[in-house]
Amino acid sequence: MTDALNQLEELAAGGIAHARFAHGVEIQSDDFAAVDRILAKERLTLALNDSEMLAACYGAWAGIWAVKNLNACGVGLHEPCSPRLLVGGVTCSPIDAVKRLLTESSSRTSLTSMQKQMQAWAQRTAKLSDATSINAAAWDRLADDNRFAGEIPLPRDRQSAITALDPWLAADWPSLTRAGRPRCRLLCLGAGGGRQGPLHAIAGAEVTVVDISARQLDHDRRVAAKHGLALTLHQSSADRLDGLRSASFDVVVQPVSACYLPDIRKMYQEIARVLRPGGIYLVQHKQPMSMILKPSPAGDYTISEQAIHGLPLPVRSESDDHANSAREPGTVEYSHSLHTLIGELCDAGFVITHFAEPIRADAFALPGTAEHRACFAPPYFKVQALNHP
Repeated sequence: MTDALNQLEELAAGGIAHARFAHGVEIQSDDFAAVDRILAKERLTLALNDSEMLAACYGAWAGIWAVKNLNACGVGLHEPCSPRLLVGGVTCSPIDAVKRLLTESSSRTSLTSMQKQMQAWAQRTAKLSDATSINAAAWDRLADDNRFAGEIPLPRDRQSAITALDPWLAADWPSLTRAGRPRCRLLCLGAGGGRQGPLHAIAGAEVTVVDISARQLDHDRRVAAKHGLALTLHQSSADRLDGLRSASFDVVVQPVSACYLPDIRKMYQEIARVLRPGGIYLVQHKQPMSMILKPSPAGDYTISEQAIHGLPLPVRSESDDHANSAREPGTVEYSHSLHTLIGELCDAGFVITHFAEPIRADAFALPGTAEHRACFAPPYFKVQALNHP
């Protein structure tokens, strides 16, 4: 990635040199108006081959400015197309924009307008408030919703509990809990509500539950007391595990919760830290497309929002029952790309061993329901991975 950015730097230097020798102009670091004047002159007599090179040079110059001034970063730098930038969560190509400016009479984009647009994207991201407190309050309210939390009938014995585990984890359970080794140390991450933690404790694990909501953890506290279970409880966001020791868990089980974080790289890094080498990470994510589908009167679905990296989707109101059943009311949610959900997991050092999209579709279900929506896009996918030693 650094080599690709170095190439952009070299192209940008070529643009500065072209301005100096062909037009007698010394481009300042942010003088987009001067470059617009140069490109307007070049457009009058430009050959096609020259437009490719000029677009590469001046587009790279604009891109490097965004990297240095707007905290933009290069993405797709090794793809068979012009390099892209991620600016304030929006993907764009300054090189292609300059090429259109030089070759398409219908283009209304100028470098000055590009600069203003990139600044607006960056400022919008900078103004975002921390979603942690909003989501903590929302999940405190949802602690009364029995779809997500509250005591349910628990297995009566260890074997019944093992049978009730996720099948992937159940298959590994004998080796994790075999005689002669310490009890399986298991972290239920983002999993308060009195269900996940107690189930794994009955199955024989030494369980720690981390959740952002105090009221969700109260469910675990009550269930543990009622059934005589030893649970360790921590109130924290899934990307803030400072209170947990490194390599202190054999397994991390995480129901859907990454969607409440704007950047999940730190979460993956923290999970890799607290999980022992070779430990198992089992996680479920919302399928990105399902999060932004909206039912139409015709019984099909439309993409209702633009998913922008690091920016939240519109918050679903408490009264908006059917607007998007893939999102919880009152919560701040982010639609991460598959590149982020899967690629960043690998970059954090995990090796994927299992992948599945659990079947939830029902063609007989009423349009707008979660089951009907699942006919168009699976609601979830789950991954099991090993923390690479």
